[in-house]
Amino acid sequence: MSLVNKWVSYADRTYAQLKDRFRTFLSAEVPEITDHTSSNPLVKIGEFWSAIGENLNYYIDFHARESQLISARLYKSIVKHAKAYDYRIKGATPATVSLRFTINTQYGLDITIPEGTIVQLEDGSVSFRTLADAIITAGDLFVDVEAEQSTEVTDSNYTTINGTDSFMEIALPANVADNSVTVTVGGDAFTPKESLYESLSTDKHFVYSVNEDKLPIIRFGDGINGEKPDDGDDVDLTYKTTQGASGNVPIGTLISMPSPPSMPGGITLSVNNNERASGGSDIETLAELKKNIPISLRTQERAVTVKDYEDLVKTYPGVSNAKAIFDCGNKDNIYIVPNGGGIATSTLRTNVGTYLDDKKIMGKNVTVFSAGIVKLLFDIDINVLPTHVKNIVIAAVKAEIVDFASYENQEIKGKVELSDIYEIIEGVPGVDYSNINKMTPTPYARPADDNMPELDWDREILAASTKTIQWEIRMASGSTYQLFKNNVFLGTKNVGDQINLAEIVFTVNAGSYSTNDQWFFYTYPYYGTVNLQEPSLAITETADINITATGGL
Repeated sequence: MSLVNKWVSYADRTYAQLKDRFRTFLSAEVPEITDHTSSNPLVKIGEFWSAIGENLNYYIDFHARESQLISARLYKSIVKHAKAYDYRIKGATPATVSLRFTINTQYGLDITIPEGTIVQLEDGSVSFRTLADAIITAGDLFVDVEAEQSTEVTDSNYTTINGTDSFMEIALPANVADNSVTVTVGGDAFTPKESLYESLSTDKHFVYSVNEDKLPIIRFGDGINGEKPDDGDDVDLTYKTTQGASGNVPIGTLISMPSPPSMPGGITLSVNNNERASGGSDIETLAELKKNIPISLRTQERAVTVKDYEDLVKTYPGVSNAKAIFDCGNKDNIYIVPNGGGIATSTLRTNVGTYLDDKKIMGKNVTVFSAGIVKLLFDIDINVLPTHVKNIVIAAVKAEIVDFASYENQEIKGKVELSDIYEIIEGVPGVDYSNINKMTPTPYARPADDNMPELDWDREILAASTKTIQWEIRMASGSTYQLFKNNVFLGTKNVGDQINLAEIVFTVNAGSYSTNDQWFFYTYPYYGTVNLQEPSLAITETADINITATGGL
């Protein structure tokens, strides 16, 4: 007996296809039925089953799509895939920033800005708290200290656990920061883990993750993998709350102190951020999970090859990109780009280093640095087609260049071709033709050691810079430094003096420098393709692009 369905084909999926196939088959097999309109009860039944068939095919296709990680479109489906692969979904992470506290005049005693001092945007919408005491030593005018966009919370509102689930979970407020939770159940402290896979039945472990409703959760054991708390146990939590990616605020915006520390008479205190806040991230998105879950399967939380190190660090909350550069021996360097761009703070670098400690090969000495920022400056002429508005075209060209030369789209130690920029410009609707007069990379001074401060300096590349040159600045004292060009000593210079050379003009500004502090930087050709010889990103911002337009409306 044949089981082949002659009425419809497997490729007939929609209501219209099924109905047309039914009517065609009806005409061929039952020619005596000539009324194929909906007034015929048989045709009406066929239409009814065609509608049911379309709905069944929709749900078949839906489940087929959601059952595959690569094709799933719903967040709840991705959460199920994450559970199946024992992947811990990361929550929001706080941004960090280096703040500079400055006093108006020198003072004869140390001035302490206490840990936990709140600094915020002028409108108060985003707040940071300092992570350590900051001391302006006697005779100095400023001090730098790191701050985090988070608030510490103690929460004892959880008194009952539902013991009917195999793995018991508690949903937390939406803004609880990733892996910031400490848990006490019935007076016993529980330890956070990435997975309960290796936990014994008596191990007091828990996992921070995210559920299908995009809420942070803590998951306890089931009595086999991890201890299962009893119903009715009191659960006490402490955690940090954060605004995630919203904390990646621009340079020069953290200027307000709602409760400034008291100062001696005649002393006023101000604050600012000389670098943008960075590293803040929201709960892992669907796209990020599609990328990170396969990485976790491939690496198995172990770093052996260069790609292992890069992939693992890229999955760390707050890190946007990473590049590993391995030298001979056991000393290896990882360069990271924080979410939001800019320079990675020491807090983020330390956290990434700690994350790698139990994943790297025994004996490996891995140091985490921030990738540098080489700013690209442009001067461009464009001719606008007669039917397009000039200002709209200018804005569109700038937006396309900024998107291309952004921290999300550029590679560490990458290359930007002049032809790439021409292609971008002339691909913008309304551009007739263009001419790039200037494409100049602004150097980044890289600290030789991750404990050294960022160099505070002003610099400008000159048109005479026609090749790639390595430079070195090495502090001889707090106010003088030695300058080297391609390892050739050029002399000892004073902090604050303008240095005029053929390739570059620069001034090292006063700062908290120590003898033997050391920075390296490269100068590249003033105009044309930029091929970075250092672990930096070539990026540009709207303010770095000057466009002169002719034609248009």
